[in-house]
Amino acid sequence: MTDAAGVARHAAARLAATLGPDLPARVEQELNADPLEPPKRLADPVSLASLLVSVAALAWTIWHDLKKDHATRPQGEQAEALAAALALAAPPALALPQRTLLVRVVAEETVRIAG
Repeated sequence: MTDAAGVARHAAARLAATLGPDLPARVEQELNADPLEPPKRLADPVSLASLLVSVAALAWTIWHDLKKDHATRPQGEQAEALAAALALAAPPALALPQRTLLVRVVAEETVRIAG
């Protein structure tokens, strides 16, 4: 398991109540999917899982680029800084409240797991 995959799994578990109870299973399916298969429509729960996995991978990359700058900050501040960077880079495929929630949870899980 890569750390980005762990972030995606933990974020899916936290988001399941809001974005759908099948999200963790769909994320697991997406993590095991053929990377050459074309993406599905975003309204499809599999596509939401794909978006979450992509944002988790992006968060992990951004975190490793920024972690030296944030090493002395408390975890909450680190997650806020990562969420701000992710909000600028994540695709606007969801309604703003759902997108904001997804970005915040992925940022928090990235900081917690990388911590």
